[in-house]
Amino acid sequence: MRGPAAHSAPSHPSLEIPVTRFFSSVLGWSLRLFTLSVACLSIAMASAGCVSTMGCPSGEAPDEDGLCAAVDGGVADGGDATLLPDGFASGDGAVPPDARMLPDVGTLPDGCTLTVFYGDADEDGFGDSTARVMACTAPDGFVAEGGDCDDDDMTRSPGETERCDMAMVDDNCNMTANEGCECYVGQTRDCPGASDVGACVAGIQACDEMGRWMATCTGTVTPSAELCDNLDNDCNGVVDDGSAAAAACGVFANGTYECSFGTCVGTCNATHADCGGTAGCETALGTRTDCEACGADCGWACGSTSTGCDDAATLALGPVTGSATPSATCAPRNAGGMMCWGNNQYGELGTGGLVNAPRPVRVVGLPAGRRVVDAAMGINHACAVVAVGAATSGEVYCWGRNNQGQLGNTSAGGVTPVRAGTISDAVEVVAGLDYSCARLTTGAVMCWGHNGFYQLGQDDNTDSSAPRAVVDVLGATAIEADVLRTCAVVSSGVTCWGAAIGRTTTTFLGTVTAVAVGSSHTCALVSHGIPGLDGAVWCWGRNVEGQLGDLSTTDSTSPRGVSGFSRTGSLGRAIAVTAGGNHSCAIAADGRAYCWGANDAGQLGVGPAGANRTQPTQVGSLANVSVLEAGGRHTCAITTLAGGSASARSLYCWGEGSAGELGNGTTSDRSDPVLVTLP
Repeated sequence: MRGPAAHSAPSHPSLEIPVTRFFSSVLGWSLRLFTLSVACLSIAMASAGCVSTMGCPSGEAPDEDGLCAAVDGGVADGGDATLLPDGFASGDGAVPPDARMLPDVGTLPDGCTLTVFYGDADEDGFGDSTARVMACTAPDGFVAEGGDCDDDDMTRSPGETERCDMAMVDDNCNMTANEGCECYVGQTRDCPGASDVGACVAGIQACDEMGRWMATCTGTVTPSAELCDNLDNDCNGVVDDGSAAAAACGVFANGTYECSFGTCVGTCNATHADCGGTAGCETALGTRTDCEACGADCGWACGSTSTGCDDAATLALGPVTGSATPSATCAPRNAGGMMCWGNNQYGELGTGGLVNAPRPVRVVGLPAGRRVVDAAMGINHACAVVAVGAATSGEVYCWGRNNQGQLGNTSAGGVTPVRAGTISDAVEVVAGLDYSCARLTTGAVMCWGHNGFYQLGQDDNTDSSAPRAVVDVLGATAIEADVLRTCAVVSSGVTCWGAAIGRTTTTFLGTVTAVAVGSSHTCALVSHGIPGLDGAVWCWGRNVEGQLGDLSTTDSTSPRGVSGFSRTGSLGRAIAVTAGGNHSCAIAADGRAYCWGANDAGQLGVGPAGANRTQPTQVGSLANVSVLEAGGRHTCAITTLAGGSASARSLYCWGEGSAGELGNGTTSDRSDPVLVTLP
């Protein structure tokens, strides 16, 4: 603390002399010294009193008013004064011991410029701004630069470059931490713009030592071309994305690849087959040479001009619900698989699409390497019995519309086959309007789908998507169905159900070997020990179009013999019978085909459409007919060449062709048999 100064003038308060005021005082003192210079010249220049105090006692100097006062930081009792910076008092510890003890202002050394110096405890060249002294030169431990924000840490000072660190330390003492930094050292983040979708990995972006995000990321996996590997390679959220994945499978000669659960599956187009054991469908169908290269796996066109190898095993033709209803046709193949053509409104052709096909196309999605032992075409759906190896029974698969559960499951329906229930021992399958039935090896019959007309053979009319056993039908040896009605051959004769008419059973003197069901009529093939009656065909029901074949158009609730068919009849013994919408057909023992009934679309194959027939009439020049099947308004037959093997077959169709159901590449009706050809 300062004490009051004693001088000859009246009492004057002591004044602090901060650094800025001090220099102003020095200037004032210099002017006073100049006015006294003449007097002082007559006195010895060494006179300390004149130079240092200008007449003031020791330890005092003139103030700004010219009065003697104690020097700021000095002592009033004489002796050398210590010049202290503003805010420092005299005494031990106020100034480091080695600080220069300045003389009073009158004795400043020549060339001395009083300068503020700052204590630099960490020796980083910058001092603590609160620890300062004034001196001519820097005392030990003091420097000319202040502003050090941590004088105990030599890594922090105004001269330091700001470091980007997680601790957020102000390294360059500008009162801001991590300025100019994008990030701090050690920080990481997901790589911007990258993705973690599918097979992609965003990767990690790290912060470099300059506080900048590094230009490259580590561990990043970017989108790549989609492959067929059960992964989302292009990272668009879709695994094995459609055509892109299929394209990655490569080229499948004369066919197409599809990607299925990470596996490339090749499918031949309708004109070729895969017979060579290599990937691709290298063998064209339609010529003898190419057919023989395939063995039994070839198309129908071969059989008409050579010993060919048409391998159509059986036929399935769709019924119709009216004169304007298009239909479809299917043919299981001896070598496995199945071909279909015609109407495809609900995917009933099983091609994977909904486009009608005027020529045969393969059913896709059936179990590979297995034979189709029987098939059925309903109004808008189809079914097949698929066996393993040489077995004659197997599982049932259906496809097409499923609005009433007619596919035997709860799916929405589809363009490729799905399994119907858990049936594993079916030998025969039939289909009508929104329902299906199968005959099992035990002779039981299972039905499923729409049941509004009791067509499932139950005591109720509740629909069922699960196959249910038909009540009281045991030991069935054959079944057949049309739109709303199903019949089975049993030991007592023919039993039928559906069409809201209840259960009916028709008995015969002989043994029924086959049954055929039309829209409103039924036919049966009967054999027995009476020579004259063996191989007879009996029909009953509607007869407006002559479909009973008894030379009349009168309906009958009891069976009537079809004209000409018996062992002693004019046409000989019949070996097969079939019924369409309003027409009927049969194969005679000599291999010829005969039809009768409605002919509005040429479905009898006996000449110009329009003229019905009330008795059997031969179908064109067809011979060696092994399979004959009637649909709603069209008919098809499989023939074998005379003297040829069972595989030397040709397939013919006739009647309505509006949806391509004749398979000859057109949508025109034909009243004479036309060869079914491959594309």
